[in-house]
Amino acid sequence: MRQTLITVIAFIACNSIFSQTENKNLFNRFYKNHLKVNVEKKDIQLFAEVNPQFFAFGGFGAGAGLEFSRVQAGFIYLYTKLTPTFRDAIFDNAKSLDVPKNTAAEIFANVFLRKDRKGLYVGSILSYDSYSVIDTLSKKKEDFNKTYLV
Repeated sequence: MRQTLITVIAFIACNSIFSQTENKNLFNRFYKNHLKVNVEKKDIQLFAEVNPQFFAFGGFGAGAGLEFSRVQAGFIYLYTKLTPTFRDAIFDNAKSLDVPKNTAAEIFANVFLRKDRKGLYVGSILSYDSYSVIDTLSKKKEDFNKTYLV
């Protein structure tokens, strides 16, 4: 319950602080009045992100990438232990499994309809996931990987 509460609070805070609605909050007013002119003059921009929801579950997640014209492309890495809720969503009949390690490396690309890279976009993610799974009854451990394209 604590992890869910921390995730909800982090989501609401990030959504409020970094919302893309013009003049909705302090961050956007600062961006519009002080940074927007310089940002729009750059042809290529580098960005970095930290994903707070993974910290709430005892892991981490971060990414970096480039933005140019209407395109955004980058790389994300994450590591976390799967809670029973996420474990059951990913694996069938997994009640007797413990998943102490879930890592993923993802490459993504998005093409936005607007030049300012806001609003609707079409995107794809190529992900390479690695899992460690332990059967809680027999204590047998197995590692496996999966790759998927979304």
